[in-house]
Amino acid sequence: MKSFIFSTDNERGGVMLCDIETLEDAVNYLNKRFPGVVKVEMGKDTWTEQAGFDYAASSHRPIET
Repeated sequence: MKSFIFSTDNERGGVMLCDIETLEDAVNYLNKRFPGVVKVEMGKDTWTEQAGFDYAASSHRPIET
C-alpha cells in the first residue's frame, strides 16, 4: 500500500492510501477523480501542474513508449 498527498487549486486536498504503485498512475487517477489537482507527492517525488514530474528521491523515470 502506498500513500500520496495531493492538493487542488482551491487549497483542498488530502492523503490517498491505495494499491496504486507509481506516482504517474496516482496523478492520472487523481486528475480524473478530483477537479483542479495541482500537486501530488509520494515521499520526495512530486508532480505539479506547472513543472511536471520531479523524481528527487529515486532514480525512477517513466518508461517512454
